[in-house]
Order: sequence, then structure tokens, then C-alpha cells
Amino acid sequence: MYGTDSNFVLGNAQVSNVHPIVYCSDGFCELTGFARAQIMQKGCACKFLYGPETRDEHKLAIDKALELKTELKLEVIFYKKNERNQARAVFAEAEAAEREG
Repeated sequence: MYGTDSNFVLGNAQVSNVHPIVYCSDGFCELTGFARAQIMQKGCACKFLYGPETRDEHKLAIDKALELKTELKLEVIFYKKNERNQARAVFAEAEAAEREG
């Protein structure tokens, strides 16, 4: 389903407004600079990766997609733990991702 080089988190959609992260890949930890223990149970919107160049409209789109449980694909700027720019993120409902794969 996912390659060993995939960087992703899985959130619990049953916990409204929070969608806590219940799993994060090793690659995601390496990419962001956060240890798994620092990531687990944070919200899967990954607000802990927001920074000054993360666009407000992207933040709102992510929140809305999580609320409505819809797929969202967009390029967003996230920041590593050391506050250096990140790259692109894709937000997708797990069921939608499985249908595509």
C-alpha cells in the first residue's frame, strides 16, 4: 500500500475537531525532525508544522477538509522542527487514498 519511503501520518477521524495522529511513518519523523513521541496524539492537520509562510487559506482548507471528511490535495509550506522550510504535503482521506492505490 505505501512504500518504505512514504512520509505520512494517520489520524483518527472519529475524534471530532482534533483528529489525533495515531500513526506516523519513520520517514515523516525523519523529514520533520520530530520524534514519534512528540507527534503522536497531535492533530493530523499538523498545525505544529505551520510557520510564517504557511498560508492562512491553506490552513482553513485543511481544517474544512478534515471537518467534512473530504479529500484535499494542495501544496503547502510546512516547517521542520528546526524551523527550516519543508516541501509539499498531500492531505487525503485514508479511504480515498486506498481507492487510488
